[in-house]
Amino acid sequence: KRINMADGGGVFGEFFKNRRMSLGMTLRGFCSKNGFDPSNVSKIERGVWPPPEGDEDRKKYAQALGLRPGSPDWQRFMDLASAGTGTFKVRNVTDEDVLERLPVLFRSVDKADLSAEQLDRIIEFVKKSETK
Repeated sequence: KRINMADGGGVFGEFFKNRRMSLGMTLRGFCSKNGFDPSNVSKIERGVWPPPEGDEDRKKYAQALGLRPGSPDWQRFMDLASAGTGTFKVRNVTDEDVLERLPVLFRSVDKADLSAEQLDRIIEFVKKSETK
């Protein structure tokens, strides 16, 4: 399922719940085992609350869901959390010229009302440029 910025928290919550259920855990069992508040997790899963913003909280939830750091599911979890809260972080870009241009890219994508196909083409373009 695609990240929907208008419903980012709901998409994250759906991923969270599906992952928890794939572990065969009830909400209460999952929370009891990991020291989470069932009411809070329920609100996250239903998209009533946004995904956690802090890296440490995200990591705690991801690990409790059995996600391995660096795995595709871990990255999807983190991407959905970022999309759901609008808190994208650029950690590995050191070129100042590139860093200064990123806000323009984000604003352009935000205003463009891109179709899924257009966004996929942009993503593929970026991925191809990574290998050069």
